[in-house]
Amino acid sequence: MARVALVGMMGSGKSTVGRSLAGRLGYPFVDLDAAVEAESGIPIPQLFATGGEEAFRALEERVLRGLTDAYQDVVLATGGGVVVTPGCRDLLRARWRTVWLSAGVDTLVERLQPEMQTRPMLQTGEPLAARVRALIAARQAWYESVAEWTVCVDGRSVDEIAGELAARFAGTSADAQDAGR
Repeated sequence: MARVALVGMMGSGKSTVGRSLAGRLGYPFVDLDAAVEAESGIPIPQLFATGGEEAFRALEERVLRGLTDAYQDVVLATGGGVVVTPGCRDLLRARWRTVWLSAGVDTLVERLQPEMQTRPMLQTGEPLAARVRALIAARQAWYESVAEWTVCVDGRSVDEIAGELAARFAGTSADAQDAGR
């Protein structure tokens, strides 16, 4: 039994892998961005446009706290920037089994190119590869600090990644209970 959180850059596959992993574990799946939108009633790009990143991050932390209290067994796909907020990092370390889905710049650029206009954190005017590199550089230490495991997703299928994680969690769920996570 575990609260499993997937962290990583946008485009790393958190939602896709999360759905597959949840099915394998028999847990519900929650997408944090979808939960934030449901809580606010406003799409994330509009939240960024009206309140800025700071207001979005405060709402994201509040929703993460609520989900933490609401679920014992769940797979959560976080937003790519959840680790920016100290309170979210603390919560992920203390109460979740957190996995960093690490992806290289080339993988992320390929996946994000079609979605560039719908991702507020990519609306900087920089070339996509430069923006992705900057975000990775800013967040990598935070991803590492919250992650119990790191899984590189480059060149791997969703089934392969979800299968690896399901096997790890199936073998360690009693350890998680002992640790109070």
